[in-house]
Amino acid sequence: MTRRIDTLFMPTRTEFQLEPQGLGTWEIQRLSSYINELAARSFVRPNKLRDSFDVRPYGRMKTGRGGSNAFYAVNGAYDLAKNWVDAVGPRVGRADLAKLTLLPYEEFVRPCRDQIVARHRRWCPCCLEEDVDKGRMAYERLLWAIEWVTVCPLHGIELVDTCPECGKSSINELTRPCLPGHCGSCGQWLGQRQRVTSCAGSDHQTFGLWTSQDFANMLAMNSHELSASSMDNVRRMLRRGIDLVADGQLRAYARQAYASEKTVAGWMSAETNPTLTAISRLSWVFGIRLRSWLMGDLAAWEKSCHRVLPANLVPRGAVSRQVRASAEKWNAIESWLRASLAGNDPYPSLAAAARDLKVCVTSLRDHFPDLSKRICAAGRRSRSAVAASRKVRNAEKMSSAIRAAIRRLVSEGVKPSSANVAKLMFPGRTELFPRERRIYCVEMAELKRVIRKLEGRDKNKRSFLPANAV
Repeated sequence: MTRRIDTLFMPTRTEFQLEPQGLGTWEIQRLSSYINELAARSFVRPNKLRDSFDVRPYGRMKTGRGGSNAFYAVNGAYDLAKNWVDAVGPRVGRADLAKLTLLPYEEFVRPCRDQIVARHRRWCPCCLEEDVDKGRMAYERLLWAIEWVTVCPLHGIELVDTCPECGKSSINELTRPCLPGHCGSCGQWLGQRQRVTSCAGSDHQTFGLWTSQDFANMLAMNSHELSASSMDNVRRMLRRGIDLVADGQLRAYARQAYASEKTVAGWMSAETNPTLTAISRLSWVFGIRLRSWLMGDLAAWEKSCHRVLPANLVPRGAVSRQVRASAEKWNAIESWLRASLAGNDPYPSLAAAARDLKVCVTSLRDHFPDLSKRICAAGRRSRSAVAASRKVRNAEKMSSAIRAAIRRLVSEGVKPSSANVAKLMFPGRTELFPRERRIYCVEMAELKRVIRKLEGRDKNKRSFLPANAV
């Protein structure tokens, strides 16, 4: 029986020792970032470290629904996360790696399926920059992997999901080999020292900051608080709220909580469990922190209030069809779309706008045909501008690289032919690609022009090119 070659470099004994960053705080490191840092400190490529496990716990690269097999759920609370923890824990000699995932909150996360885990890698550039300023390796927080967290609770800025250099995104740090805090596609550093404009002002932005702080407080819960948290506590909070806010009327409470009467009745009878996102909405609506809901702090109802949920966040089926289709909601959506078009960062596509506003693309196009056309046109212009600037940057980089290769060959007395330039720049290749050859021809023509100009000034001056160079 043959043994895989890559496993020869990964003995079964424990040979890695690394303390996870942010343990016991809301800034706790997520599991995928921990494995990425482990690979970087051990001078091993992340994919080799991943593939060298005795079992292959990372599942299929599935893009559809299904939290147990979707690769982005490695930081979640499903079987995929358990497999990773079981595989990595013995190799680093640690039994607390489950804290780097949402496994401690499995009772509350399980009903959400894969909606609680973000499908793409997201980060706060200011946090990454501060990591370097504090003299530690940059790492990515577990908080950033939660779908509903869109704002950094520390800096109050929106999380970023695309590289500012190449404009690409990735599922997480392990899908592409990269250093912690760097882009997996182009290797660009993702931190930013300059403080970005804070997201505060509108109800939507205030809701985002409140939700981020809510989940940050949840991740900061200690082991005693976690053991005291349960779904029964949430039901006790619901009963208390129905008595205080709606005078015992289930229908009135459901209307205030932006949920259907049948849904709330199912929560109360334990037939169904409220998802973590539903509890987070209740937290915002009644002004009671998520932590209080999970721990059953009934005294928090004494200071409760009632706030309106942003129109684009009202869950489908929460209220009647007439309320969902009210002009008030679509007016709010229209105002949001016009503000987006007037700003410097419009939506890249109509699908992105519909996804952000939690509405159907067809409904958005039917209600606002003119705005939809403007959003599509703005998205095309934005993508074209990004692609054009990227093309120019790549051409400049290639031009400078070819120019440097030509100068090096000339200084060594070697003819700077396209084949020699290709061998120097790309080991293993014998010829330049057509686009590279066009740049090479331009650089050689410029070099010959300079030589002819110098020889015209002083015919006795010998060219610095060898005799066979031109």
